[in-house]
Amino acid sequence: MLAHMQLNTEALKALRLAGGHTQASLAERTGISENAYLAIEQGKAHPRVSTVNKLAAALGLTLDEFRSRTQTELVQTKAAS
Repeated sequence: MLAHMQLNTEALKALRLAGGHTQASLAERTGISENAYLAIEQGKAHPRVSTVNKLAAALGLTLDEFRSRTQTELVQTKAAS
């Protein structure tokens, strides 16, 4: 089983803007590519827990604060065989 997070993308965008970040700057602070960040913010990709931890830290939030503000849910999926 793999764990990923399902985000409220509008809330993520609002946090990014409130923090004064561009998509590129938040991607860089998070250590992911800009394309990967764009896919997350557009709801086309669901980040792993480790990436959500990095997003929270880049925004100056704890994981619990981030999850609360973005209504993030942990989702378990089967690994591809």
